[in-house]
Amino acid sequence: MIKFDCINYLKKMKRDIIFFLFFFIITYFIITHSISFFSSLAPDSSSYIDNGAYRLAIYPLFLDIFYTNDLRHVLLIQKIFFIISLFLIFKSLIILEINRKLIIIFYFLVVLNIFYTSFCKIILTESFLFSFINISIAILLKKKKTRFDCIILGLCLGGISSLKHEGIILSFFLTLIFLCLGQKNKIIFFLISFTLLPLIENYYFFQTNEVRTTQKENIYFGKIFMLSGTDSFKLSDFDEKLKPYLDEIQTESKKFNNYLKEVKNPVLKTNLISDFEVVGQFQISDKIWKKLNITVISDNIYFNDEYVDQKKILISIISKYPFEYFKLSLAHYFSLWTPGSKNIFLSSMDINKSNENIYVNELLEKSSSNIYSPNINLLKINLLFFLSLMLILIVILMNYIYGFLKNPKKYISLVFLVLSVQSHLFFVSFINIGTPRYLMPVYPLILLIVVLFVNDLIRGKKSHLNYF
Repeated sequence: MIKFDCINYLKKMKRDIIFFLFFFIITYFIITHSISFFSSLAPDSSSYIDNGAYRLAIYPLFLDIFYTNDLRHVLLIQKIFFIISLFLIFKSLIILEINRKLIIIFYFLVVLNIFYTSFCKIILTESFLFSFINISIAILLKKKKTRFDCIILGLCLGGISSLKHEGIILSFFLTLIFLCLGQKNKIIFFLISFTLLPLIENYYFFQTNEVRTTQKENIYFGKIFMLSGTDSFKLSDFDEKLKPYLDEIQTESKKFNNYLKEVKNPVLKTNLISDFEVVGQFQISDKIWKKLNITVISDNIYFNDEYVDQKKILISIISKYPFEYFKLSLAHYFSLWTPGSKNIFLSSMDINKSNENIYVNELLEKSSSNIYSPNINLLKINLLFFLSLMLILIVILMNYIYGFLKNPKKYISLVFLVLSVQSHLFFVSFINIGTPRYLMPVYPLILLIVVLFVNDLIRGKKSHLNYF
């Protein structure tokens, strides 16, 4: 009997190894030979290579270990780790006996999304962020979790929060799913491993930097810039000392807001709003700060030798014009779901060729990244696909919340899964800007949510929603 079990185990292991190698080779071939949206080095890459003081240090640590003058070793490791993470999700769906057609559709929607897979071929932290998220979901989908699974899950969720600041939200909700699964006897292993990468990040950061800095002043400025040019904004509502500063910002902002009034296409408008806020964060802030002789010292800005509390200014603006801030943030959220809109609509837009609009277009062009642009028809299909995903995700969330009110235990993990996606997207929309780059970390999660929902519809009465 023992011999028979051993033979079966070896046969199963052999099948698993063959399946993994087949999956790996096919996926590696597709990703390697697919078009990349970016070159290997992006404008942000240098800040990771140099372990910039405003970056979290886990990815710079990886680069310090493996980076040489040849990028190929780093990119190869990123690609291998990324493919393994995809395999783990794929394998989890098979074990859960998800409809095979849905699994195949899921696979191709992931690996053929060249914008998503391009991030494993560039020196940016996204590749490891995507991989940690994928591995975390794969482990959460396992019915029986060993201590080793809980250790790896803790490492991944701790890694998510150690790679990107916005990863904290996603890590929090995925941790809630784990806690809801009742793995009480294994929580200690999870918690110890969860703290490991944040502790390493903190230690390594201060080995190469004296103090942490952020880009918060640029982010605050971007919000102030976009809101100060709206029709609702009144300079008289603010302190006399701030009026010269806000007047300069408002003057610039009105040029961009007037430009937006001429844009009739709502999809294009939301994309331009995000792009204009980026212009404000860096180009306009630099222009105004130089003009007014504003100094920036340790993330603080000083005007006429007095500290300018931009956070306080922004909170004041939001409290006075909450609807304008809500509209701005909602535009960023919508922009997350509309990749390629500028490529589709901007060139055909009929806009007044005034000096102000020419100036706006010049700054917009300077801030635009030089990335690959697919065929217009493909971009249109892609746009419809993502807009459909946005609407479907809203419908699924409403369905799960309704189910949760009737049967909390049955639906709680699924509700947290959808909330992890939506919370991440709303967080970046309200705090920063909306760009498809911020949607990509949760792209497989969105597809997974849809796959699980459709699988339940196919099963009908046989569905138990017991995926975690």
